[in-house]
Amino acid sequence: MAGASGKRFAGFSPNSYDADNRSVEAILSVGAAVQRLFYVEELAITGEAIDLTRAAAGLVPLLDAHNRFETDAVLGTVSNVRVADGRLLATLTFGETDRAQQVEGMVARGEIRGISIGYNITAWEKRSGASPDDLETWLATKWELLEVSLVPVPADVLTGIRSADCQFPEFSEEEQDMFIRNAPSGAAAAAPAQPQAAASRFNSTQAIDFIRMARDFGVETAAEELVRRNESGEIGTEAAREALLRAAAERQRADVSGLHGSGIVTERGAQTFDNPAFHARAVEDALYSRLSGKAPNDAAREFRGLSMVALASEMLVRSGTRDVHRMTPDQVLTAAAWNSGTRSLGGLHTTSDFPELLTAAGNRYLLDQFGAASTVIKTVSRERSANDFRDISGLQLSAFGTLPEVVEAGEIKHGTFQSRAETYKVKTFAKIFGLSRQAIINDDLDAFGRSATIMARAAAETEAQLFAELINDNPVMADSVALFHATHGNLAGAGAGPDVTTLDAGRLAMRSQKDLDGTTPLAAAPRYILASPKRETAIEQLLVATVAPTTADDTNPFNGKLAPLIDPRLDADPWYLFADPAMVPVLEHAYLRGKSGPTVEMKDGWNVLGQEFRVYMDFGAGVVDHRGAFKNPGA
Repeated sequence: MAGASGKRFAGFSPNSYDADNRSVEAILSVGAAVQRLFYVEELAITGEAIDLTRAAAGLVPLLDAHNRFETDAVLGTVSNVRVADGRLLATLTFGETDRAQQVEGMVARGEIRGISIGYNITAWEKRSGASPDDLETWLATKWELLEVSLVPVPADVLTGIRSADCQFPEFSEEEQDMFIRNAPSGAAAAAPAQPQAAASRFNSTQAIDFIRMARDFGVETAAEELVRRNESGEIGTEAAREALLRAAAERQRADVSGLHGSGIVTERGAQTFDNPAFHARAVEDALYSRLSGKAPNDAAREFRGLSMVALASEMLVRSGTRDVHRMTPDQVLTAAAWNSGTRSLGGLHTTSDFPELLTAAGNRYLLDQFGAASTVIKTVSRERSANDFRDISGLQLSAFGTLPEVVEAGEIKHGTFQSRAETYKVKTFAKIFGLSRQAIINDDLDAFGRSATIMARAAAETEAQLFAELINDNPVMADSVALFHATHGNLAGAGAGPDVTTLDAGRLAMRSQKDLDGTTPLAAAPRYILASPKRETAIEQLLVATVAPTTADDTNPFNGKLAPLIDPRLDADPWYLFADPAMVPVLEHAYLRGKSGPTVEMKDGWNVLGQEFRVYMDFGAGVVDHRGAFKNPGA
């Protein structure tokens, strides 16, 4: 269940509402037991167990009933998240939107008392029930706080629902849906306020998991086609999942077969080690567990202690290869396709050769390390997918102005969107590393893991430097004016450090930006403050509210409204304000066909005895607009 997402409810008292600061103190969780369908879940409430990285960066939003699909559902910010006396506490500060002010009034009057948190669990500890008939209790020993929601339900620590995208590797999608529908107290899975758009995309990790799941049902080709259609925008993620379920059901009804040669005939999709696809996935999960240090699932636990040669031998035995016990390690690795890339059984290329499983596990680990090493500048950039290496353009924001009134029997006028003049393109970045035959035989999997970590960090650093160059170099845009320039209305006239006065000037400049019609206000609100480490302490001090202000002048109006982003690659003196890139993007980046990060591939070594692995990444970034950011040169 590692990687599962969840929600649980708590409550707060409106008596803690602070009208001056428009905030309320909340108990987010006490980790109480929540009964799920097949087990009882508890959350460890300690500083070591809870990952508050997002909270510290100001990236945990206050949402309206877990609606993560609409910007209007953001009610405010979550700050001062801390653990005290076995409780997870935080300060909730309301925003300036109409909906936020409406909900704030309901909280102040005691009409809303429910708090629900969204979280992601990465590590579990199994605890036995009080009696054999009791459900097993699982303690989440590592989990990350993702969001906090105000919900119109009574505070009830024994009530819990799971999010619609919650994934349980040991259950089929039908079983997951059943789990969600039968959540305690009859609560249904949370849904967006509006139907999910058909153009929703898988990220790279979801696409890999989608295809890997399809292998268990013998419909991997169908999954790959669905991912391709999803990347091109022909089908959304939910529709793709439904289509895959239908294909799997049809395949199981029409084609029940098995692997011959080992004397075993098994139904495709059977969750036993006799099913070669299930066995291969368990081996892959065991390799990933060893690389990442994360606890293995039940199926993978059986293989986690085996060496690479032993795992390859195990797979050969199950494939029907004879006299494996008489083979030398070199012979085992050769038979397991180390020297041919893929191995053929009965004329069919298998998907369970050991090198392929090592590569698959390596890709999962590579993406983990890549995500951990990514630059904070990426936060202010909008991500998109590219289908090829040609120039990437788009529509300007927005050149559409307003909607004119249509009188009775009147004609609706045509509007036009203006193409964006700014372009950039995806480029390929790559490097090769090797794993020697000695390292394979000696089971030095750590050598592969260390190499993957270095490559992941190199990929992340490649991105980071590209992003930093876009900001430091202040490139000239298609209008022949630099990104940050007085003509663009996004450059301070005189350099100074960040304080309430200079922040106010930057915010006013952003709020004053106009649409391309020169009339309609964009009202871009700053969400992030970006700077070098030289400004880090000053920014942290600035964003902390003054304690018990005695006058209006003592109040810090920016408390909880800006998330600090610090990157050492930026020039020392300047600092920047950026709007939410989903609303008014300034920077944009793209990956080829939705692969959001590097990929590792393997081939036989020629200059050395062993395997060569190449890590490559198709990535590009560029400036797309000037109206969602502001620069102060500093002093």
